[in-house]
Amino acid sequence: MTQANDNPDLPPLDELRWEVRQRLTLLETSLLLSGRVNTVALTSRFGISRAQASKDLALYQKLRPHNLVYDRFLKNYVITDRFEPLLVRDTSAEILALLQADLRGEGPLISLAAGMPAVEVLEPVARRIEPQILLPVCRAIYAGEKLRVTYQSLDGDEPHEIVLTPHTLVYNGFRWHVRGYSERKEQFRDYLLARMRNTPAAAGLGERFAADDRLWQTWVTVRMVPHPKLPPNQATVVADDFGMTDGALAVELRTPLVPYYTRLMRVGAGDTEMDPRFRQIVLANKDEVLPYVTF
Repeated sequence: MTQANDNPDLPPLDELRWEVRQRLTLLETSLLLSGRVNTVALTSRFGISRAQASKDLALYQKLRPHNLVYDRFLKNYVITDRFEPLLVRDTSAEILALLQADLRGEGPLISLAAGMPAVEVLEPVARRIEPQILLPVCRAIYAGEKLRVTYQSLDGDEPHEIVLTPHTLVYNGFRWHVRGYSERKEQFRDYLLARMRNTPAAAGLGERFAADDRLWQTWVTVRMVPHPKLPPNQATVVADDFGMTDGALAVELRTPLVPYYTRLMRVGAGDTEMDPRFRQIVLANKDEVLPYVTF
């Protein structure tokens, strides 16, 4: 969440032009990561004039005068010990996401700061989804339409035709699927985009949507705690690592997403019997979660 600016004579942050907010956000991120920023980095990253870069830095100084000072020796604006975020959320997740995007060559920081930390990221193999599969699904969700598609389930040898009304795209940490109403099964189900074998064809207006999906509209809290066999000091470290509050991490989820999440977090039945060196957290409320997941 962005903070209010320190200067009542300036317009509120949400009234600044989008491109100005973007430049100030990346300026602030650079300041956080490398401890400094200058006009050269801004001009090379955004293709703006030196005069415009100077205006951006001056504006940021007016909005947060105690966040940075000019160091004549370094010829850079440097961070102060009174720094308080203005535009960047007060968490590491946003900054780490930017660094991860930069590693793939997709990010905004590559030419902004001269001293980014070294980063290496391991990611699962990206599952290929053809645009001719994805785009009709997106359009059907938007238009509330049914789709007719040939689908290859791993439960059968041959592909079969399904008619579904999709309502939500879901990424489960490894693969993309679509949640929707199946005419054949007469229920809401999940279908992997990668198993659709032809271009989905429009099949008229849908009749059952997300509001009719009872399980989708039902929420459950998945509660995780450090493994009970961990010594107290190790349990404290695990709790800190996962950002637990009072020794527990509680995540509220739509019930169809619970099976994916428990697999992603590697918690579930039998986790308390496992060696805590290899399963540091366990599911604490199995009785509540069990109706929505098959372990």
